[in-house]
Amino acid sequence: MRIGFYEPGQVKFPHRPYPKATLRVVEKAIVEAWRIIRDNPAAGFDIATADENRITRELRTCLLNQVLDGTAVPAFTSKTFDVNRGSEFESYDGTHLQKKPDLHFAISRDIPYILRSADGLFVECKPVDAGHSIGGDYCDKGIARFVNGEYAWAMSIGYMVGYVKTGYVLPDKLKEGVQARKKFLKTDGQIQACPDTKATGYIQHPYITIHNRGFRFPITNAKATAITLRHLWCYRN
Repeated sequence: MRIGFYEPGQVKFPHRPYPKATLRVVEKAIVEAWRIIRDNPAAGFDIATADENRITRELRTCLLNQVLDGTAVPAFTSKTFDVNRGSEFESYDGTHLQKKPDLHFAISRDIPYILRSADGLFVECKPVDAGHSIGGDYCDKGIARFVNGEYAWAMSIGYMVGYVKTGYVLPDKLKEGVQARKKFLKTDGQIQACPDTKATGYIQHPYITIHNRGFRFPITNAKATAITLRHLWCYRN
């Protein structure tokens, strides 16, 4: 299959992973933006009661307007990063042309053999509370989109960001949803704590899940490799 005017031999999947240092910059930027919108919210915004779309809008706006090119995360600069909300991407087979991850971090990098229209860090954001189940919402409408090739199909890593209320804690709550859907989510191995990050007053210690994928990469027709999801759960209260 041809996507983006590329032919076999011009691209390799999955794309080369981002360095851990790059991932840490993105995570620090998210944490800093979350700190700002939680502790110093815009007029009329209440993070405890706002819905998913409003919170994600505030998060993206803060990332661009207050964190990017700021002093809190010096490496998070407009020379390297851009943040988009609701951008449209095609699914792995091109049958869906308007897949919209909640956030997409476009990251400048000069490496060969990548499909630039499918590159970047893709982020799904989900509330985690009494009204939004870990299984039906976070797993079925979030994690599954990475597994089935809707998002980040050219990548080996993606992000799930949880907007959590008190009492919803990693990794226990995540295990409930993932273990009940192990076959559906093609889970590979155990939920693991990220060794290179830590909890703060704003996010829980991030965790990792690994998922096999059942589709084949376009253009090359090679079987898709597993994807690693990093789970960042941000406190709403």
